[in-house]
Amino acid sequence: VNQAEILMNNAKNNGAKAYMVEEDGTVVGYGVVSLTFSMEAGGKTLWLEDLYLRKDYRSKLNISNEILLGHDGRFHYQKNQEFLIKVMNELNQRYPDKYKLILIGQGESMKMIQDMINEYHLQNSVILPGVVSNVNDYLQAMDIFCFPSRFEGLGLSLVEAEANGLPCVISNTIPKEAVVNKAVDALGIEDSNINEWVDSIEAFSKTSKCLNREDFINNHYDIDLEAKVVQDILLQTN
Repeated sequence: VNQAEILMNNAKNNGAKAYMVEEDGTVVGYGVVSLTFSMEAGGKTLWLEDLYLRKDYRSKLNISNEILLGHDGRFHYQKNQEFLIKVMNELNQRYPDKYKLILIGQGESMKMIQDMINEYHLQNSVILPGVVSNVNDYLQAMDIFCFPSRFEGLGLSLVEAEANGLPCVISNTIPKEAVVNKAVDALGIEDSNINEWVDSIEAFSKTSKCLNREDFINNHYDIDLEAKVVQDILLQTN
């Protein structure tokens, strides 16, 4: 086993999360996930869910027929979870008992979020599991991913959600490089935009998980292909 093979295996096991630019201009991108799909339909590839895993985690979270919104990130000013609490409050007023929200993570703004949940009487609508080591399992349970960050370097949590085929409602501050799927709606994050988020979420609630594998490949997010590019570059230099 040579050095290139070792590094390729490390990339596949751990995920390549930085660009490497070679002298000839070759760009090796973010290898986030190994993309495995089922059936083609109209040029798009439908995501093959692990239905058992989805059912198991929705049961653990006490989700039956509700639409589960999700977010993954540190509880911090940057991530803006408080905006999602306001959105959830409006959703509950318009569509009682239709939606639930899971906020994965912990951090300095947790107390503020808990106070807001109590203020808006959302104790039965918002789930706070803390930090989890198996985020992908929770993504399987979700129906829509919400990402209202005030700023991001890239937004890997968003890319991972897209790789799971989730429709996403995001802030319009997210770098365009993180938007891979077509089912992504970028909106403002002022209080005046809350109704737009509610309308977008309601529209996405009528859709299914779907993504185009070619979009991930073209944006350098397929870990298997990007690992192979790294291997080829390293073999050429040996």
